[in-house]
Amino acid sequence: MADLQDELRRAFRRRLSDHPASPDLRTRVAAAVGEAPPRRSPGWLPAVAVMAGLLIVAGLTVYLMQYRLMTKSQTAGPTITPGSSPTSSATTPAPAGFADTFAWDGVTKRMMIVTAVHDFKFFGDTWTFSGGTWVSGPTPALARNLTGGVLTYDSRRNREVLAAVSYGAMETWEWDGHQWLLRSTAHVPDPHSQNTSGAYSPELRATVILDAGTMPPGATWLYDGSDWRAVSTVHQPDAPAHLEYDQTRHSIVALSLKDYRTWVFDGRDWTALTLDGPAPTVSTGMGRQAPWVGLDQARDRWILFGGFDGLSTFSDTWTGDGGSWTQLNPETPPTSRNSVPGLANLAWDPAGHRLLLFGGQVGQTRAFLGDTWAWNGTTWSKIEG
Repeated sequence: MADLQDELRRAFRRRLSDHPASPDLRTRVAAAVGEAPPRRSPGWLPAVAVMAGLLIVAGLTVYLMQYRLMTKSQTAGPTITPGSSPTSSATTPAPAGFADTFAWDGVTKRMMIVTAVHDFKFFGDTWTFSGGTWVSGPTPALARNLTGGVLTYDSRRNREVLAAVSYGAMETWEWDGHQWLLRSTAHVPDPHSQNTSGAYSPELRATVILDAGTMPPGATWLYDGSDWRAVSTVHQPDAPAHLEYDQTRHSIVALSLKDYRTWVFDGRDWTALTLDGPAPTVSTGMGRQAPWVGLDQARDRWILFGGFDGLSTFSDTWTGDGGSWTQLNPETPPTSRNSVPGLANLAWDPAGHRLLLFGGQVGQTRAFLGDTWAWNGTTWSKIEG
């Protein structure tokens, strides 16, 4: 046994002497037992791996910086959070495009745009119409994540009510002239589409909103300042429908943009008025889509302007009293344009006793417009843009 151990020891020494330049212990042992030395990674590989990692980190940093700049550009403007005071305003042109929520702000006695859409990108700015021009006001943080929506003035409580969708859920906000406040209610309306419309009724003491044409038909919702209440009706206007408060009928009325019939809401159900004679329908393309609609409160007449049929845009003006329609020929109508289905962009200005039209899009060129027009019951006049 001792002879065998000595022989093995001598053989091991001979192996070691045959490989004096072994780089490490693993290589030396492998050589001693007759195995091939382990493969080593090239010396430049770790450096390349480090450089690749640095490049990846740099690329991600640039991407995140561009994303933040893009997000900031889409929501640029002074910001307030709920509970803070508004910042100072500046007179600058309102962004060309669409007014997502466009209505009379009875709190500050001005026309107001709470959210705007330009190039189909969302802007959370608040704009008011003062002295014949749009004034950029405070940008509430609430508006940054809201889409669509209804803006109405609750004259009983002297509050502006904004009902809109945020991350798939309806939210209710109120503006008191100084700050926006999120209202928590026991009941919340179902998420509504872009066809949602609404108005405030002094008789019902509530803001009324409706998303007509849902399948199955959805409820008509009423907000009294403390909670929402759903009213399931037997009848409902055809979609899309534009709601207004009719001072003559002392009721909420809705104009169906499918057949241009007028519907009246009494707090329990909707009733359609009889329509006689021609209506603002078109026989080309998909029919008239996305016109501007508003109620001339001084004359108790619907005003309808423009729209498109999928190929062409229109610049015609129609007026209706709920029973019949008449096409008018004003001297200086706005240029042809279309809105977005469900967005009227035409609202009554009680201070000026007129309807104001804002923005839109040119059909074929798809150029966005930022001009403002007024309807005085007889003709159109350009105010800004």
